[in-house]
Amino acid sequence: MIEWGVLDLGRNLADCRPDERMAVTTQLARTAERHGMQRYWVAEHHNPQVCLAAPEIALAAIAASTTSIRVGSGGVLLQYYSPLKVAEVYLTLAAAFPERVELGVCRGPGVADDAVRLELVSGQQEELLPDVYDSKVAQLATLLDADAERGPLQPSPRGVAAPPLWVLGSGPSSVAQAVRHRSRYGYMCFFPGSEEVGPPLIADYLSGMGTEPADGPMITVSMIIGRTTQEAQEMHSALREQGYMEINIVGDAAQCVDAAERMCRAYRAGSVLVALVAPSGAEQLEQLDRLGAALAP
Repeated sequence: MIEWGVLDLGRNLADCRPDERMAVTTQLARTAERHGMQRYWVAEHHNPQVCLAAPEIALAAIAASTTSIRVGSGGVLLQYYSPLKVAEVYLTLAAAFPERVELGVCRGPGVADDAVRLELVSGQQEELLPDVYDSKVAQLATLLDADAERGPLQPSPRGVAAPPLWVLGSGPSSVAQAVRHRSRYGYMCFFPGSEEVGPPLIADYLSGMGTEPADGPMITVSMIIGRTTQEAQEMHSALREQGYMEINIVGDAAQCVDAAERMCRAYRAGSVLVALVAPSGAEQLEQLDRLGAALAP
């Protein structure tokens, strides 16, 4: 049984002001929950094209406005932060919303401007080196493991069941990290050539884990769901002309569900996160309703 969820990229929307964007996100999350979806994750980016730059705050608002759907980060740009601080933020979320919080981390960059990247690490250039990210993932995994030797670093609040750690990526290094830390793994299918690269990487992950996880790896796909195939293709062409990347799945609702399920089988994935691509919140809500209707028993 495939688990379905939404990845909110937090983009600016044509039909709302930046200060209204969070309300659209909570409405989308409630809609996803109403349709029986299992997850609502929020991406982290720092550029003028997005409104949701602080996913941990957004997740608290989403969880408070829903009742059962799991909320998560897709993902925390750990390169820029203290693992202790990230652990404490997500333990606090887990204390407030037990068994509903998930923690995805990724290398990023999530930032187009080098000046912004440097500002996020308070000017400490060495924090941006690749091996620093690797060490931060290792430290975060240790801080979340109640049985690990953590020395003087004891994240608060204590006694809280840690949220599951997901390592997200699209290359061998992320697979190696997930296997090393016995974490869950999510493969980002957004990039050209991902359908050729992804299945072998997930096979390496499953082989390295030694046993197939009960819920399997997760894939993330971009999707345009039109009322008809032609409408979806026209929307895709218009967005491509505006500079959007190639969308993974384009079609009517039934076609999109079928394509995503085929991808899950090819990747041996137990979960899929869908990033709905539309310039307005109203259109994203309509696409989500179409997806939900197609998933209904």
